[in-house]
Amino acid sequence: MKNRLIILEADIRKELEDLEKIFKEFEKEVTPFFEKEINEIRNFDKLAIGGYLHGFYNGAENIFKRIAKFFENNITSSMYHSELLKRMNIEIKGVRPRVINEELFVLLNDLKGFRHMYRHSYSFDLDWEKEKITAKRVPMIFSKLKEQINSFLYKLKTIVLKEKDDE
Repeated sequence: MKNRLIILEADIRKELEDLEKIFKEFEKEVTPFFEKEINEIRNFDKLAIGGYLHGFYNGAENIFKRIAKFFENNITSSMYHSELLKRMNIEIKGVRPRVINEELFVLLNDLKGFRHMYRHSYSFDLDWEKEKITAKRVPMIFSKLKEQINSFLYKLKTIVLKEKDDE
């Protein structure tokens, strides 16, 4: 288990590094749009910003997929994305601690909803006011995600060390 945990942690840390890259680019490229008037926002801008939001959520979901696969709690539902996110918000007694708390679950669920709409609509259908609200939450989401993922990894190490002591 220890070796598998080391691999899981390395995979998750790599995903967090990639999310950090997206976030830094997001801050540089997207935050200036928060000060613009709605008539200054082009469809191209909405589409590009939506792409960052889409990519950011995908990065978070990649972490969750790795965790689900590691603990063999795979999801085959047609509601895969929703079920995966819900699964990360629960502790599975005797298997793994909860990954994210309720507050982060709600924030990520909103971001997931935006991603769904982004993937299934045209750029002119994107509502800038709603997109801006979602985009403004990204720094908080990223901060909470890093904190909670690191806490999760710490708890896993503690469990593995305890199991080792019990042997």
